[in-house]
Amino acid sequence: MPYDIVGNPEFAKLVGRIADETPNCWITPIDNEHLPITYATTNFMPFLQGDEAWISVSICQTAEAVDFETVGQVIAQAVTESDLRVVLIASGALSHTFHHLRTLRDHEAAGEEHIYSQQARDADHRVIDAWQRGDHATVVNEFYDFLAVRPEAHFGHYQIMVAALGGKGCVAPGRLFSEYENAIGTGQIHVWFDQPANGWTKESA
Repeated sequence: MPYDIVGNPEFAKLVGRIADETPNCWITPIDNEHLPITYATTNFMPFLQGDEAWISVSICQTAEAVDFETVGQVIAQAVTESDLRVVLIASGALSHTFHHLRTLRDHEAAGEEHIYSQQARDADHRVIDAWQRGDHATVVNEFYDFLAVRPEAHFGHYQIMVAALGGKGCVAPGRLFSEYENAIGTGQIHVWFDQPANGWTKESA
């Protein structure tokens, strides 16, 4: 998918500097034409692109919850130290198991009855309900239980975002911008979280 966006290398370097000062945090600002952004970032870009500057953050497939939390805190600190107005977009599915190829065409409709399993539907709804209540502590505390339904990329996209908003102390309620729906077995929804009134602090993370 072709794209043409303005980047922000200065902000990326700020994130990298703070990461260098943070124990057990590996973030490397990349400005290399041979490592383009792909897939999740470019999927929604045509719907959101204005004149904003963008940076993309990859999700490490071998990271654990503490790693994602650290990255979110580093990004939040970088926002605090900059003079920028920042929106953090966490792009990834809830439960994330695809139907097998031979049955895939039976499950292409959006209805949630086509989500891979009842266990996955129930787990997704527990997360969505907690989000709507602003109960991020429950989602964070039950993260390893949620892994049973294989959230996309270990749910790293959400873990980074919520850490940047205060982690377990975040009480920003989620506003649904779409219905919960199926995508060939995976759980999908669009949710917006306002920045908490008290912003981000290490104490609340």
